[in-house]
Amino acid sequence: VPYDSRYYEASMKASVETMIGPAKASFTARGGLPFSTKNEYYYNNYSGSSYSGGDHDGKVKGFNVGADAWFRLPLNTSLVLPFLVKFDYKKLNRKAEGQGMGGWDDYYERHTYQDKSLAITAGGGIDYTPVKDTKVAGGLYYTYLKNTTDFTYMYTNYPNVGSYWNRYDH
Repeated sequence: VPYDSRYYEASMKASVETMIGPAKASFTARGGLPFSTKNEYYYNNYSGSSYSGGDHDGKVKGFNVGADAWFRLPLNTSLVLPFLVKFDYKKLNRKAEGQGMGGWDDYYERHTYQDKSLAITAGGGIDYTPVKDTKVAGGLYYTYLKNTTDFTYMYTNYPNVGSYWNRYDH
């Protein structure tokens, strides 16, 4: 489903770090909200020998949250084992309203487009410092990703029906 969204996002982040014996642990929480949003949805249908379409304007609303936890266990002065657990979740609603289907003045349409995304990462690695100011690092991390899109299209004052809507969930 095509859309054209523009928005800024206000983000916040807070971190805390502590020592647990010889190991260093840190936790970061973050979040954000869209502002100064604009969403446009334009479509053009061709059926038989005629065209119809709509031009809709609206806003974007939603939020995102996330957190990560690092645990760094030193084995000696030059070798450290880092471990990470991280998650991020984002939900955006895109709404738009406007006149549609050209020829019907009383034909009104509205659509809602919702995106949800979840990412969870876990893993660990190794940091090696062979000489001062030189670090070699590597790791193995697994990320689980899930994205969901829901699209609802509503017609009000639809000819001979009153109202009608379609819903598409993925």
